[in-house]
Amino acid sequence: LLYISYCFTRYLQSTYLICKFNINKEKVFPRRKLNLMIVLDHSARMNHKFRGEEQSKMAVTNELLCAMVSNELNDDDRVGLISYNHETYEEFELCLKSEHDLDQFTHCVRNISAEGGCDLDSAYQRAVEAFADYVNLNGGGDDEEEED
Repeated sequence: LLYISYCFTRYLQSTYLICKFNINKEKVFPRRKLNLMIVLDHSARMNHKFRGEEQSKMAVTNELLCAMVSNELNDDDRVGLISYNHETYEEFELCLKSEHDLDQFTHCVRNISAEGGCDLDSAYQRAVEAFADYVNLNGGGDDEEEED
């Protein structure tokens, strides 16, 4: 029996893949570099509030995205942001976190407001194209050499 858990740890400044075996032994492996394209819904429905919350879904999502990118991603992870409502916007291209201006990223995300309709298909297609563009320009997209 193998139990796999993917967990974030703020205190260790890293994310680890934890494999637990049925004999109660753990083996911890550092995670691989990420290529993360965030697709953010900012349609009018994001103005609604979660049950029991005072903030809108948009406000909560914006704060969580800022915290995740700032605190959970490593400098050698790649991250990009596409937002959508009835239109699709490529806010930040897919590149290394260290190449983004994090203050500008945070400012942009916190100022995305919920309005308009919802066209997830176009946003999803743009995210797929961004990954394809990256892979085509960089010959596979992984800087790490495979180890046996």
